[in-house]
Amino acid sequence: MEPVRVESYSGATVNERPLRVYWRGRKMEVRKVFSRWRDPAHDGFRVICRDGTVLRLLWHRERDAWTAEFDPRPGRGSEEGTR
Repeated sequence: MEPVRVESYSGATVNERPLRVYWRGRKMEVRKVFSRWRDPAHDGFRVICRDGTVLRLLWHRERDAWTAEFDPRPGRGSEEGTR
């Protein structure tokens, strides 16, 4: 996992949904969140970006920091569900 900067929507909870990811020198718009999970230390998201890149994002709550890694599995419905 690599450290990244993420802009997110915060509604009822902080960092509720990632909107943009700054990864490897690129600004990437999140098109769709496929899945999300929560464990005692992290909130996780599997997202597809507008350019088709699929990422796994983790927000480390205690450090208030994000990390990302490329997900080689294709996104489900990658041609659908644009916001």
